[in-house]
Amino acid sequence: MAPKATKGAKGKSAEGSKGKRVEDTHLMDMRKKNQPQLEETIEDVNTKNDRLKQALLGYVRFDVLEHWERIVFGKWNPRTIQKTEIAGLVESFQVNRLHRFNLTHAMPLIVPKSILKLGMYITEVKGINEVPLLQINAEAGKDWTISAAGGQHRVYALEVWLERKKKQLEDHLAMEKSIKAQDVDKIDEAELQKWNKSMKKEKDMLEGIIAYGGIRAKMGVLYTPLGNYNYKVQTIFWGK
Repeated sequence: MAPKATKGAKGKSAEGSKGKRVEDTHLMDMRKKNQPQLEETIEDVNTKNDRLKQALLGYVRFDVLEHWERIVFGKWNPRTIQKTEIAGLVESFQVNRLHRFNLTHAMPLIVPKSILKLGMYITEVKGINEVPLLQINAEAGKDWTISAAGGQHRVYALEVWLERKKKQLEDHLAMEKSIKAQDVDKIDEAELQKWNKSMKKEKDMLEGIIAYGGIRAKMGVLYTPLGNYNYKVQTIFWGK
């Protein structure tokens, strides 16, 4: 009895495939895809961006320090707190100043539309004075909370930065009090000149900055929840 032929790929005999290369067969998927294509991670971000647009309600101003205990972090953006990142942000606030009303740095807030007062948010920002403060309706009860989908490091950094500003103001007020208490004929002329030329202006500026508090201020971007989908909003809003 003649020996059986040795089976090759796809059940073909070794003799039938002898002398052929893989590229001469249909064994390997070599179909061409000619159109341009983004990386999968970018495609994923674009998909999330589209879903964010669907969920967008509008914009408000929100004092994140005054309402600190009402903000829930971690559900939509489960990042652990990094002290080095907070320190870096504080330094950035000191050097580059705090851009309170820059939409790029807005805090994304996830809220049920039902707890908001009607008409107390806007869908397009044309001027900062037109952006209303966040207001919650009575039906929300006294224990209402808002989920934030990012910005926790910035809130911590804001708290540190604001305390520094308050300390600077205390020093200016102490100097002002000291000068006022001096006898006119014994006044330190150099100290008085310094106050009139620069320190008074700095004191007024610090009082104005502190008057904004925890950024009534920090622009809030309102979104309605779309299921339990994790938007990973920090990828979109908080890239450094």
